[in-house]
Amino acid sequence: MDVVMNDIKKLYGNLKVLDHISITFKDKDFTTLLGPSGCGKTTLLRIIAGLETPDDGEIHFGDKVIYSKEKKLNIPTNKRELGMVFQDFALWPHLTVFENVAFPLKATGKKGNINERVNSALKTVKLDGFPNRFPNQLSGGQQQRVAFARAIINNPKIILFDEPLSALDANLRDEMRYELVNLVKNIGITVVYVTHDQVEAMSMSDKVIVINNGTVLQNDSPEKVYNGPNNKFVAQFVGKSNEINSGIIRPEKISFTKQDNSIEYEGSIENVCYMGSFYELTVKVSERGFWKVYANERKVIGEKIKLYIKNSDIHILGGSLNA
Repeated sequence: MDVVMNDIKKLYGNLKVLDHISITFKDKDFTTLLGPSGCGKTTLLRIIAGLETPDDGEIHFGDKVIYSKEKKLNIPTNKRELGMVFQDFALWPHLTVFENVAFPLKATGKKGNINERVNSALKTVKLDGFPNRFPNQLSGGQQQRVAFARAIINNPKIILFDEPLSALDANLRDEMRYELVNLVKNIGITVVYVTHDQVEAMSMSDKVIVINNGTVLQNDSPEKVYNGPNNKFVAQFVGKSNEINSGIIRPEKISFTKQDNSIEYEGSIENVCYMGSFYELTVKVSERGFWKVYANERKVIGEKIKLYIKNSDIHILGGSLNA
């Protein structure tokens, strides 16, 4: 189901949180709202859920209007046919896994085939052997899967995720990213996912929407957001970049070896950080400030080096520079 937001505005007092935002979340796509804290992404998610009311605009779920300022229409959350997964899991500690997942069915009076439906949801998230356990008997990843099972128990058309992996440790986040994408793709559901984590956004999404100050700055595939940022904020927020010739160049595009059609720059190494599979160098380049450069081997601080850049690897904001 497509989710279409037209001209959505939200104010808190005199503070403009969302500034006339128009977005279409495509059916069965995994779309991530990416931006810094306070940019408006969680407010946007809550507006889709019906937990916040916009001050203007219109929202459609498929061909159904679920909010319209002009028509004075606002469908309540429990009738929007969506599921939500929160940052803190929000599991009832005194209820078993089965009871937590069944809770939405009981709360809405949908008690038919409850055992079959709960067991099916638990099987989907690979927890069919855990129905009688309590949340404190589960790992963080297992608790997250319980929250996901609860979100899909009513067969929603849309599922909303609000920073769902931020409470997990780094290794578990890596594992859950893979599992989560597989689960939602197998179900075939429209996903709107909120995060400030670039790795999550770039590795999980069909589309990434970069937001800042309540405004959509770019709505593209992860590859286009990274390789063709629309403006300086997107270039600096998504990955690392260096300013050059009214554009930017990514650190991995800078070479230590002279190539055809490349321009030579000289600099001195100011700092070296070991990143596991590579070294991140901070290089002071004459008259151009400091650049981030990636190297396969450790360099010496203070060492004078030559760097080579192809014009074709420079991205001019708003366009591209050809060699």
